[in-house]
Amino acid sequence: MVTTTIDSQVQRKLIEILRILYENHDPIGARLIADRMNERGYPIGERGVRYHLRILDERGLTQRQGYDGRTITERGINELNNALVGDRLGFIITRIEKLIYDTTFDLKTGEGKVIINTSIIDKKDLDKTMGILRDVMYNGYPISPYIKLIDEGTMTSDIKVPEGKIGIATMCSITIDGILLKNGIPVNTKYGGILEVKEKNRSVLMISLSITVLPSTRCGFSSHGK
Repeated sequence: MVTTTIDSQVQRKLIEILRILYENHDPIGARLIADRMNERGYPIGERGVRYHLRILDERGLTQRQGYDGRTITERGINELNNALVGDRLGFIITRIEKLIYDTTFDLKTGEGKVIINTSIIDKKDLDKTMGILRDVMYNGYPISPYIKLIDEGTMTSDIKVPEGKIGIATMCSITIDGILLKNGIPVNTKYGGILEVKEKNRSVLMISLSITVLPSTRCGFSSHGK
């Protein structure tokens, strides 16, 4: 395979072409790809698309299907997924920073908005889940002892609890960052982590947000008052 050195601008176009091929299940030609690229803000002609397709062919990311055009290969799909990691991570970090900025909880009054995580469980598992949560609460692991149950069919700011389910809202640790920021202490979110508890010993695995994709989670706000 021929190795081609390319700049970041060309790389972005290559990824966008892969995205277009992935979205189109049938083979697609350079002219239609050029039209789609221009619709998405990439000024490029049919000739330019052919140049980029040759690079993708050399890398084994696309495959020519006669006169019908190109399709994305399995290797191309993997490359596309890896390339989109940065986009997803950037969105997550931006979302976290916005939640931190919008936190209004006041330590003196005990009122304001805090960040919450919402877990969705089957209603039949509620008693078992509450038992586990009580153990967690009584052992002092969470940052807040408060939880909120959200009934099925309830619509919050960004989710709806499905029928037969129940939502459990707990305070997110990012709230601490929001409180610090509200009190004039700058916060720069760089790491997440996993806390492992064994008897009385605790160990923490630090994860850099700059290189790690976090699992999908639901975060939102809750107004807390006395």
